[in-house]
Amino acid sequence: MALINLKNKRLLHFFQDEKVVNEAIENFETAFQNENLFVVITKNGKATLVNEHPNTLFLTMGSSELDDIIKNSRDFGEVVLHSMCYEFALILPKMNHPNVCWVIWGADLYEDLLYKKGYKLYIDEQNLFRVRAQKLPVFLYKMLIGYRDSRYFKAQINANRYIHSVCALSPDYELLVRYFPEFKSCSNKYFYYYPIEKMLDDNTRDCYVSGKDIWVNNAAAYNGNHIDILQRISKFRNNGTVHVPLSYGMTKWAKYVESEGRRILGEKFDPMLTFMPRGEYYKRFLGSNSFVFGHLRQCAVGNILVAIYLGAKVFLFKDNPLYSYFKEMGIQLYSIDEDFTEDNVYASLSDTMRQQNREIILNNYSYQNLISLIKQYF
Repeated sequence: MALINLKNKRLLHFFQDEKVVNEAIENFETAFQNENLFVVITKNGKATLVNEHPNTLFLTMGSSELDDIIKNSRDFGEVVLHSMCYEFALILPKMNHPNVCWVIWGADLYEDLLYKKGYKLYIDEQNLFRVRAQKLPVFLYKMLIGYRDSRYFKAQINANRYIHSVCALSPDYELLVRYFPEFKSCSNKYFYYYPIEKMLDDNTRDCYVSGKDIWVNNAAAYNGNHIDILQRISKFRNNGTVHVPLSYGMTKWAKYVESEGRRILGEKFDPMLTFMPRGEYYKRFLGSNSFVFGHLRQCAVGNILVAIYLGAKVFLFKDNPLYSYFKEMGIQLYSIDEDFTEDNVYASLSDTMRQQNREIILNNYSYQNLISLIKQYF
């Protein structure tokens, strides 16, 4: 910490080691140059996804450096928690800072809070637990996970008392307040991690999708409800390839989806098992016509934005808050519940609709707009 001059540092950020953090650091430094201290909490003080940046520290829980920052947190004008993981929930009460913003990511709201209050995330929950339990009896696995999650839930509920503002999409904020009315006193800020210009390189930015394949989800996440989507696709007669990214997320689920995908779809199934650079990943989008995201919650926002921008058809469940959110923007979307037919999946959007969708994304998710939002709210 001695290597970083803390003078004039106004914003204290806490991150986990996640792939979006590098861009987030760059964006906040663009908006407020040298006014940020970025703390990335890792298990051993080293990160695998976050690069070294000026004004960035890689610390472990219980370290003297982290304890010193917690002790002196009131020297900063605002504390920004990028997600509310268990570690951050333990740190927050120790700071008792008068100005804390919780930037909602997804799992911290849905899996960690709303699910415990009855919000539905999984179409086939029993099968999901069988996969997760593996060799353990399901009832025993549920007991162990329930004990762990109860500790997490209690820590997060306790931490919630120290939150003064949140940063979330409007439907996420509405759900938070509906299930946890105590957050009504918290203001809702807004910014995003996905400026469209930064996600696409020069080889892709001016392109539109031109293939006929189907793309399913963005990661090997339990909440993707992969098997339900693959079974729906299996009823189609068309022989287009079905691409399913599985290189990022839960290893147990990735292996299960890979096995079941081959059984259900045979040679049509393409499990994407190798993690690839972002430019290469989004370039692969161009070979698909339809993108299906099987989540019942807000998820895969960056993937959805790029798919829409590139002129693809995007299918979401109506229960996914993003469905109504994007529809209200004027974006042409399709529901898995009612529109997921073979004719719909393989028919392309009209040129007019593709252009309209792209303009909406550019107007709402540009880099310039992002920097303006950060300056406005922080």
